[in-house]
Parts: sequence; C-alpha cells; structure tokens
Amino acid sequence: MISEEMIPMKHIYNKLIRDRIPEIIENDHKTCATRILNDEEYLKCLKSKLLEECHEVMNAEGEDIKKEIADVLEVLEALENTLHIDHQEVLSIK
Repeated sequence: MISEEMIPMKHIYNKLIRDRIPEIIENDHKTCATRILNDEEYLKCLKSKLLEECHEVMNAEGEDIKKEIADVLEVLEALENTLHIDHQEVLSIK
C-alpha cells in the first residue's frame, strides 16, 4: 500500500505558456507535458488569455499594473501576428 504522502501531486493547467516554461519546470526537477495547438485552438486560447490579463489589470495596484499592462500588450501582439494584422494599421485605426 502507498500512503497519500508518497503520491506526487499532479497539476493540470491547460494554459498558454511561454517557450521557456517547460525548461524552467524541468530545471526544478519536475516534469511537464505540453502540446502545440492548431491555429483555431491557439486563437481561442489567445482570446481567453486576453480576458484573463485584462482582469489582472483591473485587480492590479501600484507598480504591478505596469507588468499586467505589459502582459496585455504581449497577448495583443500575439493576436496580431496570428491573424496577420499589421500593427501600424491598428495604430492608425486607434
């Protein structure tokens, strides 16, 4: 019989990650599984991530808001790249 203390905890996040996150996890002597999304899945996840980051901006205080705004901009840039939208065109519409 194995006690519950001996069973490693498994976390399932189902979130977009930056490229180096698996490397960081493995350097911490842990394992992770990733998969590359198809275009449709990736677009859907980017849109969800944008909402998540906007909520974080709303809840941020003080200096933390700068980091959260940067995260929003990063997702917006990924959306522009994925949808082949010219950033300058977006700025001119703004």
